[in-house]
Amino acid sequence: MEYSYSMNGLLLQEGLTRPPLRDKVRADLLLPPAPPPVPELGVIEIIDNTFVAASASFLAISPLVMPEVVEALTRARHECLQLARLSLFNLEISRALRLEDFEHIQTQHRTRLQQFLRESWQPAIKKVPPLLLTAYP
Repeated sequence: MEYSYSMNGLLLQEGLTRPPLRDKVRADLLLPPAPPPVPELGVIEIIDNTFVAASASFLAISPLVMPEVVEALTRARHECLQLARLSLFNLEISRALRLEDFEHIQTQHRTRLQQFLRESWQPAIKKVPPLLLTAYP
């Protein structure tokens, strides 16, 4: 069945390229041109590399290369990594506990974590940008 479809397609394509049928069929109904042949080695031409020019234009307008911005991002990242080391749950329980005791321990841990976030971490992370902006003229 596929053979007959393929042969009909080939015969139609061949017939549309010859004068008797080609003149009777509108141009917009003809098949599109065949794609260009595939290169034997699989090599294509690459335009000149403009990395140096693109890099220079990026560096000219980007604040990400300014020393104060780099230092601010580094310090902010350091504070965030300190926060990432903390656990939301107290996982240092070495024995079986009653449910009430477990809930009490987790509540205490959550309270200490919230207190750390409010009193230590939040002021530290808010202090980074103004500190660096005053350090560099």
